[in-house]
Formats: sequence, structure tokens, C-alpha cells
Amino acid sequence: MDSLKALRIQPIDHTASGFDRFTFPRYRALIAEVIPPNAEKRRVIIGAWLGDTPIGLALYSLPWGEGLTQRRLLSVMVAPLMRRQGLAKQMLQAGNTKAASLGTTELMCVHSSNLTGKMAFEALLRADGWPAPREFEYRLAGRAGWSALALHDWARFLARLQASGYQSTPWTDITAEDRAQIQQLLADQVTEAERAFDPFPVETRDTFLPAMSLVLRKHGAVVGWIVGQSGAKANSVHYSNGYVLPSVRRTGWLVGGVREVCERQAAHLGPQSLSVFETADHNTPMRRFMDRNLKPYAEWTDSRYQTKKRIGG
Repeated sequence: MDSLKALRIQPIDHTASGFDRFTFPRYRALIAEVIPPNAEKRRVIIGAWLGDTPIGLALYSLPWGEGLTQRRLLSVMVAPLMRRQGLAKQMLQAGNTKAASLGTTELMCVHSSNLTGKMAFEALLRADGWPAPREFEYRLAGRAGWSALALHDWARFLARLQASGYQSTPWTDITAEDRAQIQQLLADQVTEAERAFDPFPVETRDTFLPAMSLVLRKHGAVVGWIVGQSGAKANSVHYSNGYVLPSVRRTGWLVGGVREVCERQAAHLGPQSLSVFETADHNTPMRRFMDRNLKPYAEWTDSRYQTKKRIGG
């Protein structure tokens, strides 16, 4: 149509301005960064203009993975009045070309079941040749102050737990002996599939929050742990690494630990700070645990979906 004669869709190789409303708030700082000239490690940013007016944006992450050959599609948005005209697909095609020229061979996209326009977004991915997304993670989020409500609601259960020998130690206070016990548990009692819950690699990450992490005990002996990490959103903590030995799973150790670690979060970050619990889609026992014990206090739940696409070559 005539109105599209002045349409431009092209990579943005300088600081992007006027595009804030075309990506999620958490990514807006990324498009304001100065982009180094002639740098293969730059972000891929595809802009769309009608004349001089920004009307859409596709934003990709910095390269990562072995050989820096992978990128994540972070967002793609078009002005409401310009939708249903193929602009988003054109921006993705331009993004594919630009990313491939910088050495990217695989793109990944992650989205939530709560995404506004989820069906339209998935249709856009299909049109651009992406495989069908698959669920990989279940999440539940609530304000850390829920722990005070549970202290009242679960009073009898928590009393039984204490009587059975439930104890905990803040991660900031664990000893060399505690570490040796955890290593021994990982070697002797944790299954191969469960070794993904090894807490020690998390300690090396910038996101690790020792004040919001616990070692769980029974009569002093280590039987599990809960590890907190800072979330993408301000004043949020993600708990994706929580493990207890089979001997205490049916007696509520993890339930007690989750409530306690959120009580610590409320004390450190305030009762309105967000606690997010995550588990793999195939971890049915943990998902049941979250739904049964935490969902009554939750603000939202969602499933996250992932798809990957090869480009170039």
C-alpha cells in the first residue's frame, strides 16, 4: 500500500532511540547502550520506520555458547496500527540475516504461557520457520510476606516438623564440615539425574544470594538445601535449586525450608519482594508440591516454552 512506500526495516548499528515502547521494560536499557562499531559481539537490533517514525523493533541477545554462535530472540513488537501487514516477519528475516553475518548459527526463543498475544506470537514464529515450542519449565510466584501467613496456617505441621528434628543453617554460616557432608551426599545418595541440584556451581554466579539460601538438617545432619538467586526483575529472588534426600521428602522438610527461606527474604528485601519458584516441566513431584503447598499464596503461575532455530549455512 502507498503508506508503506516510506517503510524501512534494517539493522540498527548505533544507539537506538525512540524504540522504548517496542520491547519489554526489562530490555529497554539494552537498546540505549552504545553499540561498538564493527564488533562481532554486538547485539542484533532490527528497527522498522515509517518515514522517520519508529514503528517496530526486533531485539536479540549478545552471542553466547561455545564459539559465541548462539543468540536469543528477546522480543519483537510492532505498533498496533501497523500490525497484520507482515512487518514482524520481515524484521525476523532481517534479524536472521544480520545474526548469521556475525557468525550466529542458532537462535533460541523463550516465552511464557501468560504472554499477551501468545497465539499470534507462536504463529509468527511458525511463519519464520521455527519449530513448535515445547514446555520446559513451570513457575510460581508470590510475595515473600506469604511466609508469615503460612507460619499461622501451618502451625501444627511446623510444630511436628520441629519435633522430628528439622533444623536449618543460613548459607552464610555453613562450615567446611557442612560442605564435606554435601559433597558426600552428592557422591553417594544423589542420583545422576538429581545432580543438576548441586549447589556449589551456583556459588560462582553473580546472581547467587547466600543470605537467601539455606542448608536443611535433621538432628544436625545435612539432608538438603535451598539456593536463592537474584531475578531479572528488581527485588525478586528465584528458587530453582531446592533438594532434600528421599528419607525426608514425605515428611515435609522442603515445605518447611521454602517457608523459612521466604521469611528470610521478607526480612532482607521486604514482604512485597517477589519469590519465584521454578522446576523443570518433567519434575512432576515438584510441580505437585508447588501447586499443593504454595499455590494458595501465589500471585501467578505460568509455564515457559522454548524453541530453537538453525540459521545460516
